[in-house]
Amino acid sequence: MFWIFDPKRRARRLEADRLYTRIAKTALNPVLFQDFGVPDTLDGRFDITSLFMILAMQNMDKKDSQALFDRFFVGVDRSLREMGIGDLSVPRHMKRMMTAFNGRREAYASALASGNALMLAEAIRRNVYGTVPGVSPETVRKLTDYVQGQVVGAISDIVRKAA
Repeated sequence: MFWIFDPKRRARRLEADRLYTRIAKTALNPVLFQDFGVPDTLDGRFDITSLFMILAMQNMDKKDSQALFDRFFVGVDRSLREMGIGDLSVPRHMKRMMTAFNGRREAYASALASGNALMLAEAIRRNVYGTVPGVSPETVRKLTDYVQGQVVGAISDIVRKAA
Protein backbone atom coordinates (compact mmCIF):
# COMPACT_ATOMS: atom_id res chain seq x y z
CA MET A 1 0.00 0.00 0.00
CA PHE A 2 2.87 2.39 0.71
CA TRP A 3 3.91 2.24 -2.95
CA ILE A 4 1.53 5.14 -3.61
CA PHE A 5 3.85 7.45 -1.67
CA ASP A 6 6.98 6.47 -3.64
CA PRO A 7 6.90 8.01 -7.14
CA LYS A 8 9.36 5.48 -8.59
CA ARG A 9 7.47 2.48 -7.25
CA ARG A 10 4.18 4.00 -8.33
CA ALA A 11 5.49 4.60 -11.87
CA ARG A 12 6.88 1.07 -12.02
CA ARG A 13 3.56 -0.37 -10.88
CA LEU A 14 1.54 1.68 -13.35
CA GLU A 15 3.87 0.64 -16.16
CA ALA A 16 3.54 -3.01 -15.10
CA ASP A 17 -0.25 -2.60 -15.32
CA ARG A 18 0.00 -1.23 -18.87
CA LEU A 19 2.48 -3.88 -19.97
CA TYR A 20 0.46 -6.70 -18.41
CA THR A 21 -2.67 -5.52 -20.23
CA ARG A 22 -0.84 -5.57 -23.57
CA ILE A 23 0.71 -8.98 -22.93
CA ALA A 24 -2.59 -10.50 -21.78
CA LYS A 25 -4.35 -9.17 -24.86
CA THR A 26 -1.63 -10.66 -27.09
CA ALA A 27 -1.64 -13.98 -25.23
CA LEU A 28 -5.41 -14.37 -25.41
CA ASN A 29 -5.60 -13.77 -29.16
CA PRO A 30 -8.07 -16.36 -30.55
CA VAL A 31 -5.56 -17.26 -33.29
CA LEU A 32 -3.39 -18.97 -30.69
CA PHE A 33 -6.25 -21.25 -29.70
CA GLN A 34 -7.64 -21.83 -33.20
CA ASP A 35 -4.51 -22.03 -35.37
CA PHE A 36 -1.88 -23.15 -32.87
CA GLY A 37 -3.99 -25.61 -30.90
CA VAL A 38 -3.41 -24.03 -27.50
CA PRO A 39 -6.09 -25.55 -25.23
CA ASP A 40 -8.85 -23.03 -24.55
CA THR A 41 -9.03 -23.99 -20.89
CA LEU A 42 -7.96 -22.38 -17.64
CA ASP A 43 -4.65 -24.27 -17.84
CA GLY A 44 -4.14 -23.42 -21.50
CA ARG A 45 -4.79 -19.73 -20.92
CA PHE A 46 -2.50 -19.71 -17.88
CA ASP A 47 0.26 -21.49 -19.82
CA ILE A 48 0.18 -19.26 -22.90
CA THR A 49 -0.04 -16.09 -20.82
CA SER A 50 2.82 -17.35 -18.65
CA LEU A 51 4.90 -17.99 -21.76
CA PHE A 52 4.36 -14.44 -23.00
CA MET A 53 5.00 -12.98 -19.55
CA ILE A 54 8.25 -14.92 -19.24
CA LEU A 55 9.38 -13.75 -22.67
CA ALA A 56 8.74 -10.14 -21.65
CA MET A 57 10.48 -10.59 -18.32
CA GLN A 58 13.64 -11.83 -20.07
CA ASN A 59 14.28 -8.28 -21.26
CA MET A 60 13.57 -6.45 -18.01
CA ASP A 61 15.58 -5.47 -14.98
CA LYS A 62 14.82 -7.25 -11.72
CA LYS A 63 12.53 -4.60 -10.22
CA ASP A 64 10.46 -4.17 -13.39
CA SER A 65 10.27 -7.94 -13.80
CA GLN A 66 9.06 -8.31 -10.21
CA ALA A 67 6.43 -5.60 -10.72
CA LEU A 68 5.14 -7.42 -13.81
CA PHE A 69 5.14 -10.75 -11.96
CA ASP A 70 3.17 -9.18 -9.10
CA ARG A 71 0.65 -7.66 -11.52
CA PHE A 72 0.17 -10.98 -13.30
CA PHE A 73 -0.62 -12.77 -10.07
CA VAL A 74 -3.01 -10.04 -8.92
CA GLY A 75 -4.91 -10.92 -12.10
CA VAL A 76 -4.66 -14.66 -11.39
CA ASP A 77 -5.99 -14.12 -7.87
CA ARG A 78 -8.88 -12.06 -9.21
CA SER A 79 -9.69 -14.72 -11.83
CA LEU A 80 -9.72 -17.51 -9.26
CA ARG A 81 -12.12 -15.55 -7.07
CA GLU A 82 -14.36 -14.73 -10.04
CA MET A 83 -14.48 -18.45 -10.85
CA GLY A 84 -15.87 -19.08 -7.39
CA ILE A 85 -12.78 -20.44 -5.66
CA GLY A 86 -13.30 -19.80 -1.95
CA ASP A 87 -11.17 -17.41 0.07
CA LEU A 88 -9.64 -20.27 2.03
CA SER A 89 -8.62 -22.17 -1.14
CA VAL A 90 -7.19 -19.25 -3.13
CA PRO A 91 -3.78 -19.22 -1.35
CA ARG A 92 -3.28 -22.93 -2.07
CA HIS A 93 -4.11 -22.42 -5.75
CA MET A 94 -1.89 -19.34 -5.93
CA LYS A 95 1.06 -21.19 -4.42
CA ARG A 96 0.64 -24.02 -6.94
CA MET A 97 0.38 -21.59 -9.85
CA MET A 98 3.38 -19.52 -8.73
CA THR A 99 5.44 -22.69 -8.44
CA ALA A 100 4.32 -23.73 -11.93
CA PHE A 101 5.15 -20.27 -13.31
CA ASN A 102 8.64 -20.31 -11.79
CA GLY A 103 9.30 -23.79 -13.19
CA ARG A 104 8.22 -22.61 -16.62
CA ARG A 105 10.39 -19.51 -16.28
CA GLU A 106 13.44 -21.67 -15.62
CA ALA A 107 12.64 -24.01 -18.53
CA TYR A 108 12.04 -21.21 -21.03
CA ALA A 109 14.99 -19.13 -19.83
CA SER A 110 17.33 -22.11 -20.23
CA ALA A 111 15.97 -22.88 -23.68
CA LEU A 112 16.17 -19.28 -24.85
CA ALA A 113 19.65 -18.79 -23.41
CA SER A 114 20.90 -21.92 -25.17
CA GLY A 115 19.45 -20.88 -28.51
CA ASN A 116 18.40 -24.50 -28.94
CA ALA A 117 15.08 -24.65 -30.82
CA LEU A 118 14.54 -28.30 -29.84
CA MET A 119 14.93 -27.44 -26.16
CA LEU A 120 12.40 -24.61 -26.53
CA ALA A 121 10.01 -26.89 -28.43
CA GLU A 122 10.22 -29.49 -25.66
CA ALA A 123 9.52 -26.86 -22.99
CA ILE A 124 6.53 -25.61 -24.99
CA ARG A 125 5.25 -29.16 -25.58
CA ARG A 126 5.55 -30.03 -21.92
CA ASN A 127 3.99 -26.82 -20.61
CA VAL A 128 1.56 -25.40 -23.17
CA TYR A 129 0.41 -28.75 -24.56
CA GLY A 130 0.86 -30.81 -21.40
CA THR A 131 -2.88 -31.49 -21.12
CA VAL A 132 -3.35 -32.26 -24.82
CA PRO A 133 -3.12 -35.98 -25.48
CA GLY A 134 -1.16 -36.86 -28.61
CA VAL A 135 -0.28 -33.32 -29.69
CA SER A 136 1.51 -33.47 -33.03
CA PRO A 137 5.14 -32.42 -33.37
CA GLU A 138 3.98 -30.12 -36.20
CA THR A 139 1.69 -28.22 -33.81
CA VAL A 140 4.51 -27.80 -31.30
CA ARG A 141 6.93 -26.72 -34.03
CA LYS A 142 4.42 -24.18 -35.33
CA LEU A 143 4.07 -22.50 -31.92
CA THR A 144 7.82 -22.72 -31.31
CA ASP A 145 8.52 -20.97 -34.62
CA TYR A 146 5.94 -18.35 -33.74
CA VAL A 147 7.53 -17.77 -30.33
CA GLN A 148 11.03 -17.56 -31.76
CA GLY A 149 10.06 -15.26 -34.58
CA GLN A 150 7.17 -12.96 -34.02
CA VAL A 151 6.60 -13.17 -30.29
CA VAL A 152 10.15 -12.54 -29.13
CA GLY A 153 10.30 -9.49 -31.39
CA ALA A 154 6.83 -8.28 -30.43
CA ILE A 155 7.41 -8.73 -26.70
CA SER A 156 10.74 -6.93 -27.00
CA ASP A 157 8.95 -4.07 -28.77
CA ILE A 158 6.30 -3.95 -26.03
CA VAL A 159 8.99 -3.79 -23.35
CA ARG A 160 10.94 -1.10 -25.25
CA LYS A 161 7.80 1.00 -25.76
CA ALA A 162 6.92 0.61 -22.10
CA ALA A 163 10.34 1.81 -20.96
